[in-house]
Order: sequence, then structure tokens, then C-alpha cells
Amino acid sequence: MNKVAKVFIVTSDLSSVTDSREKNMADLAKTVLESCQAKEFTVDLLNLDIDTPANFYQATEKDSIIIEYQIRFQRADLVIFIYPVKLGQAPSKVKYFLESILTRGFSYKVVRGQIQGLFDEKEIWSISMTDLPSWKVNTVWGNGHKNWWQRVVKEYSGSTVKTWVLSSWRSVSEDSILTWKEKFNKIITNLNTSNNNLFDLI
Repeated sequence: MNKVAKVFIVTSDLSSVTDSREKNMADLAKTVLESCQAKEFTVDLLNLDIDTPANFYQATEKDSIIIEYQIRFQRADLVIFIYPVKLGQAPSKVKYFLESILTRGFSYKVVRGQIQGLFDEKEIWSISMTDLPSWKVNTVWGNGHKNWWQRVVKEYSGSTVKTWVLSSWRSVSEDSILTWKEKFNKIITNLNTSNNNLFDLI
């Protein structure tokens, strides 16, 4: 990845649950945002629940809204998605967004029948929470989710993709939530430094 200067943060479904832990995802997103701002990165925010126009989900790749999102994606050195995992899957809005902007000629080309991603100097992070226990996250549910990011997003962008699935978020302790926030803050703080290889912290 190139030196990070611009970050594009995309969120979805952060307030879609109704139990007492519903603020955890929003708080984590806030921590990520504030950590990026503390590094003086230029931050572009997109909340798929609020900021997307009504016609986005009927748009074609030539429509202005798709082109706008592609430009915002292209300008960023690091793209971060933050969302809940439901039934082992990212929200449909996240999938639709990525499948709409990662198009042939923009994010990849086909050479002799092989897909070649065009954003190999970009990094894409997927930060998600699930109420599933860690053993399920590390088996078929979590692997299917992570495989989608590697199989689809990495292949059709060429970018380095890193995924985190934080488990049991509805019953996790306050100390664990604080630890998650501290670890993400540390990862972001160490971007553009010699201590950049900290992704196994979580």
C-alpha cells in the first residue's frame, strides 16, 4: 500500500439492531474515524443508510451516482467498511455498493480470459461485528464471509483486502469493547510507520 493520506470510510446498518449493544458498532466506527483524523488523514465518509439517493439501487454503471462513488473510491489510499454481519453475510447495501463500483474498465480488466485488478496499491478493510460466537466465526460462517471479500472484492479490484469479524458483540464485556477500540486505534496510529504490520492484533 502507498503511504496513506486519504481514507474513505463506508458504513451500513450501524443502528439496525434494537438491543442494548446497538451503539457498539457506531462507537467503533467513531473510534476509527477519530483515529484517522488524529493522523491528519483526509477522511471521506459515506453512510449507506443515509447518504445514498433513492435511485442508487436502480442505477447503472454509467449513472452519475455510480461514477461519483467510483471517483471517491479511486481517490482513497485506504477504504474501510464498517457494518454488522447477519447470517454470515455483509449487509446487502455493502455488497450492492461494491458490486456496482467494481466494474470492468474501472477496477479490473480481462486479459486472455484472466481478471486483472487495477488498484493493487490500494488497501480495503472490512471491519464487522456479529452476535455469533468465535467458534462459528472461525468455521463456515466466518470463512464464507471472509472468502467473499477475498474472492470478489480482491479479485475485482486487485487491492489488498484485510478482514476482521468481531464475535459475540451482543454479550461481550465493556472491557473487550474497549480493547477492540484500542487495538484499531493502534493499527491506524501505526500506518505510515515502521510498525505498520500490526494486523494480527485482533
